[in-house]
Amino acid sequence: FVICFAPPSFIDFPEPFLVLANAFPQSKIIGCSTAGEIIGQVISEDCLVGAVVRFKETMVEYTSTLVEGSEDSFQAGERIGNTLNK
Repeated sequence: FVICFAPPSFIDFPEPFLVLANAFPQSKIIGCSTAGEIIGQVISEDCLVGAVVRFKETMVEYTSTLVEGSEDSFQAGERIGNTLNK
């Protein structure tokens, strides 16, 4: 399971994400945009920060849903929960 944090400008610069996907071909990769990335005790901008998590016996799945606005957030959580509830 790989988690990436990057500035919104990386939407036009997919190469680092392709490198991660090639390095971890069996992993689920998720990410989100940030206004700053924290590496140790340093706050940076315009860089990608990632974390790799390995589970011994856990299956990882992901899904997504559209959130129309803050009033839809509870229902969005329900939709995601229902999708992942196997």
